[in-house]
Amino acid sequence: MCENHNAGPTSDTHKSPQSTRTKLWDLSAKFHCPVIGTCLTIRELRRLYRQCKFTSQPPCRTDYDFHLTFVSAAGQRIRPAKLVQKTLDRKYQIMIRRVRPLKSAEALAEFWDESVSRGDIAGAFWATLTHPAAAASLLDRVYAEVHMLSHLAGASTRISLARLPALEERNTEMERELRDLKFRTSRQICERQKTIEALGSQLERARENGKQLANLRRRVTELESGERLLSLQQQIATLQRDIARSQAGAEAAGLKMAHWRQKALEAAARIEHFEQRLHARPHPSQEGDTGTRVLPADPQDPGRLDGRCVLYVGGRSKLTPHLRRMVSGCGGRFVHHDGGLSDGWATLNNALERADAVMCPLDCISHNACSRLKQVCKERSKPLVLLRGAGLGAFTHGLKVLQEKHLVQTPKTRHSPVSGVRAVVR
Repeated sequence: MCENHNAGPTSDTHKSPQSTRTKLWDLSAKFHCPVIGTCLTIRELRRLYRQCKFTSQPPCRTDYDFHLTFVSAAGQRIRPAKLVQKTLDRKYQIMIRRVRPLKSAEALAEFWDESVSRGDIAGAFWATLTHPAAAASLLDRVYAEVHMLSHLAGASTRISLARLPALEERNTEMERELRDLKFRTSRQICERQKTIEALGSQLERARENGKQLANLRRRVTELESGERLLSLQQQIATLQRDIARSQAGAEAAGLKMAHWRQKALEAAARIEHFEQRLHARPHPSQEGDTGTRVLPADPQDPGRLDGRCVLYVGGRSKLTPHLRRMVSGCGGRFVHHDGGLSDGWATLNNALERADAVMCPLDCISHNACSRLKQVCKERSKPLVLLRGAGLGAFTHGLKVLQEKHLVQTPKTRHSPVSGVRAVVR
């Protein structure tokens, strides 16, 4: 304990009965040292020292200086003692509330013994010293036990300091072993994780195999029961019916194809017949007729054109050679314009200058080109025959219209009574 504070034991006559807790400065001086050393830490003493702002003594430098300063001030009712009193009451308020209901020294002694057995010394020490029912004999016993505990703590501290280097070396060795253990554990965890993943993959494959096995078992059951065979037989019957219907449809289509092939052969023979008749007609120079030539009414015999020029606008380019032979066979001249697809309108103007009549199929020319052709023929007083289609039959009927309506005349009377006449073949 501290010097100058080791007073003798306190007798019971020094403790007067009171109803309030005892203050720090009212305790015997011998209790100040164990209270300051046991109930407060060095950090708390340093904080209290800064709050007190001591100026009349040299500044404290060591832990013992702080301890001695507050032990010296504890016996006086001054600011340092009041701050220590307030700090201890706030720090150990739970213990103080626990001993408050106790009314006798015997009960307080039992509380102290129980706290010592639990190792809770500091709070019980302060609560017992300041309790109103604390007798002088109990205070002396409490002081003696705390005093001896401080010696035991000091001896234990010296033993611990002596063992500290060995413990530090052992601690370093254990830290190294711990790092090795962590490394090995981490590696084992990684290996086990890989093993778990591999087992998971195997389990997933096993599940898939189980599903496939179940499907195979179900199929085997179906085959054994004949349900699958019956289903296949029904499918085969359905396919056979479909094949029969397809064969019947193919035969019907073959018959239709043969029919249309025969029609095509008949049409080709008819065209060849027309061409032979056209080529067999005499040249216009063998006929003595001059002036206006009226074409015969028979569509199979379009008559003679006597060198007149027929302009054909639009139509199908693959039929142009046939149309040209028909006009040439009738003794006329044939000029074709595609309606603006590749031939320009300047070419059409030149052709109109040479043409005696104009023919145009409605289904093989654009609406704009047809309207423009009508306007140009009207302005130039050119006969215009609009054909229903671009076939050979419509062209033959167009030649018939030219004969019936007197649209093709001799060059001398070409623009006299028939200027601007337009006919439409329906």
